[in-house]
Amino acid sequence: METLILNAAYVALLGSSFTRTVTWLRLLLVAAAAAFIVYGTVENIRSMVVWNIIIGSMHMFRVIQDKRRQDSVVLTPDECALRDEHFPGVSDFDFNLIWKLGEFVEFAQGQIIIAKGSRPDHVGMLLAGNVSIPDVAELGRGDVLGEMSFVSGEVAHVDVVAQGWVEMHRWEQRELRSLEQIHPPSARAFEQMLNKALVAKLKT
Repeated sequence: METLILNAAYVALLGSSFTRTVTWLRLLLVAAAAAFIVYGTVENIRSMVVWNIIIGSMHMFRVIQDKRRQDSVVLTPDECALRDEHFPGVSDFDFNLIWKLGEFVEFAQGQIIIAKGSRPDHVGMLLAGNVSIPDVAELGRGDVLGEMSFVSGEVAHVDVVAQGWVEMHRWEQRELRSLEQIHPPSARAFEQMLNKALVAKLKT
């Protein structure tokens, strides 16, 4: 029985090495600590019990703290609409993290948003207004700009020009590439959104 408990603790520790989210990492470490506490109690190893009570309590405190922080996020109606349309299934917290990573920008009539021959350093989503891509298409609310360069690393082949007043939310490519390390679920959600945008453009 003692061997089974000890192996359960090691399995939990091993599992924590493969998880991609901090929450699951902490929960598995709590499970491992609990198993070590039981083992230490059975074997009368007080130091093991004390240290794992401390370690397990610290991780459980952080799990509860993170959950409260996630539950405290409240999206505006417009943000909810954008989330539901472009990031379906993503939690308020994950969407908020993605959205706060970017910035709101505006462009005037005729302003070049992406210049031909340049390598865009942003990926943007149109919120209002339209942009024209000569000999290709006219894009509007919800469409994405700069995603092809982000995926391929190539320069822009045409100018992207504002048709009237344009509002856009954009993200630095550098920030997006670091999102996988910061918060994998948000990174996967953004990647799915980009794939959807690329497929839509290929069909036009």
